[in-house]
Amino acid sequence: MLAIRLGVADMPAYAGRLQMLGVPLLCGIGFTMSLFITLLAFPGDPLL
Repeated sequence: MLAIRLGVADMPAYAGRLQMLGVPLLCGIGFTMSLFITLLAFPGDPLL
């Protein structure tokens, strides 16, 4: 949204502001879940 406001990028076709907020939210949840699953898979080794 910052890039769109600054004029560096264009708003994607057929995308609204709510969708532009929802995609990063889902990506953040997915990234957090991958960290959680990794911690469960490798509990004894902090390097992994």
